[in-house]
Amino acid sequence: MLVGHLPHLGKLACLLLCGDIEKNIVTFKMDGIGCLKRDNKDWSLQWKILPKFSP
Repeated sequence: MLVGHLPHLGKLACLLLCGDIEKNIVTFKMDGIGCLKRDNKDWSLQWKILPKFSP
């Protein structure tokens, strides 16, 4: 489990998923969570939960 803050967590997710932190293929809002899974050397986004209400 990794816990972090924006924008670093979103950039880490992009780095793991496609190798480029600037692609923005996955974004997070405040209070959101996501599950990434690693199979061999490849990562995939399994699910993402966004807050019902965001500031």
